[in-house]
Amino acid sequence: MFPPQPPHALRWFPWVPLRLFRRRLEQPPQVFFGDFFGRQHVFYVLFSFVPYVLFAPYFHLTLEKWRTLPYYTFHKRNTSPLNEKGVTMTPHLDPMELRKTFGLYPTGVALTAGHLDGTPIGMLTNSFTTISLDPPLISLSFAHTSTTWPQLQQLDHIGISILSAHNLETATLLKRPTAQRFDGVEVITHNTGAVVLPDAAAQIFVEKQQEIEAGDHTLTLWKVTDHIHNAHHNPLVFHKGHINTL
Repeated sequence: MFPPQPPHALRWFPWVPLRLFRRRLEQPPQVFFGDFFGRQHVFYVLFSFVPYVLFAPYFHLTLEKWRTLPYYTFHKRNTSPLNEKGVTMTPHLDPMELRKTFGLYPTGVALTAGHLDGTPIGMLTNSFTTISLDPPLISLSFAHTSTTWPQLQQLDHIGISILSAHNLETATLLKRPTAQRFDGVEVITHNTGAVVLPDAAAQIFVEKQQEIEAGDHTLTLWKVTDHIHNAHHNPLVFHKGHINTL
């Protein structure tokens, strides 16, 4: 039967005192109040409320068990597909659908690059996140499937270029395979080996602090050692899997 009903005991238990007092209440007022403190009246009082005291823990647990039945919990207490702890009730998530959901959150576009054996290496990323001002820290995450991250992982210093709207063509070139990625792309090399774009909205030079394995990505923490910015540039935005301008 849906919705589920309370256990039988919980349906009749609240009426115990009234049933016990029914005959007593039906008597004339002078009889009822005249023997208010009589032995029979005290018996009725004790017999009516003692069960509540003795069995309260049992009925409390029974009620809580009934209230947490799946049907009652979802249809009566929740109006969303989340349970009380805010955890989704879906047992398995489709990675591709989840990727589309994450893609609805617009982010900036950045180039992370450095010099390895005299050759510039780097990749576009939208995982750039500011962490702290004092000390100045930022984070980047790299997928375990990335072929560029193992090379960047060898570097202690890299450059981060925050791309602007006029870098749209450059962003297209930087999506090419690793071997041809920097062909025809003008870059500036810092004395630490960090590589940045000369016309980027911002150039940030960072030093590696920590690596943390997080699921199918490696989360990295970097300390900012220097930075240059141009606030007049409009941003380049990554949204729904595509790079766009505002």
